[in-house]
Amino acid sequence: MDDSPKTIVVAGFDWADLAQTDPEKMREKLDRDGLLEGEHNIVLLHWAPSTYTKQLDERITLVRVRARFHHLRPLYDLLAHWVFSRALREAGVRPDVLVAYDSAMLCALRSVRAQLGGILALFLTNVPSTLLRTRRGSLVRGWYQCFVDRLALPHLDRAYVISGATKGYLIERGVPEEKIEQFAPKTIPSDVDDRIAASRGSIRAQYMIPEGTRVLLTVGRLEHEKGIDRLLHVFAQIDNHDLTLIVAGDGVLRPALERLATELGIAHKVIFAGNVPHDDLWGYYADADVFVLLSRSEALGLVVWEAFAARVPVVVSYAEGLMESVGKDGDRGFVWEESMGPHAFRERIDRACTDGAAAKDMLDRAQQYVRTRTSDAGSLLSHLFR
Repeated sequence: MDDSPKTIVVAGFDWADLAQTDPEKMREKLDRDGLLEGEHNIVLLHWAPSTYTKQLDERITLVRVRARFHHLRPLYDLLAHWVFSRALREAGVRPDVLVAYDSAMLCALRSVRAQLGGILALFLTNVPSTLLRTRRGSLVRGWYQCFVDRLALPHLDRAYVISGATKGYLIERGVPEEKIEQFAPKTIPSDVDDRIAASRGSIRAQYMIPEGTRVLLTVGRLEHEKGIDRLLHVFAQIDNHDLTLIVAGDGVLRPALERLATELGIAHKVIFAGNVPHDDLWGYYADADVFVLLSRSEALGLVVWEAFAARVPVVVSYAEGLMESVGKDGDRGFVWEESMGPHAFRERIDRACTDGAAAKDMLDRAQQYVRTRTSDAGSLLSHLFR
């Protein structure tokens, strides 16, 4: 095996311009996916609000190409076939590996590979077929996804997936199983127990949550597929006199969700914490009595793993990736769907908090599960260059 440093080109979109506004969050994402391991050079090739090339640090190079209209994603997918090769040549980049996070970008990178060489790899972190059903224009988006899958997937060299759900998606579309490897992103720190112990009580004090009040916590982007609206509706329908709901995360739906909480008469019971740095999330887990995630689509649900590691009981929806983590209802967590009604939701909250030995056994199973899954997680790069 050649151990010399390689050049890894990661292509995609950076509409929020994290390279300028929050470079640490960008590094955090790269580290989560194992892309910062070793001495390899990382080139982030992105459509972004402005065009420039610069070093973020000694190992990370930013190559940005201006994109003006966020809603014209298919146009930029098409332009990338020509624009990205030129941008890399002008930056003097010769890729060893080209990484895409979706089929459309993978299709564009085929043209880059033809001109500049490199291994063509897909890192799939969602299940497009179920994710698209949660978004507007799902029929047209579905056709487009099917089209780019047919164009791109037969030509990839390697595929890396985070769950059985994402692996199944590729196998159903004809990707040979021997080309697919599954591994867990790095999200659980080795000192998680110390972080939880050190943080306990801090969030309750910060938000002045009365003693005896149970804290329900959800974490995620405030987008339709995360189902925060479903959580607000069921929370409003149960007896919540002894509950407080904390929503940690930000996104385009935050104003609408805050209005919904007001309309439902629960604004005084719901705390919108906004975007919380990952290192600070452990304080929220430390003070949570129950973690709730009612996603409409989820490939894995890494925040559920974090709750497992923090020994917080979970209640999740029947999203495919969440079921993979939780197992059957009552195995490593509880499962609830809208058709079961609000009474069943409240019943699961109560069981999570008061079931004694049964709850402890469930937490033990959940914690052991995430420890096993992350102990041999590896990284995308370790799989590529082993």
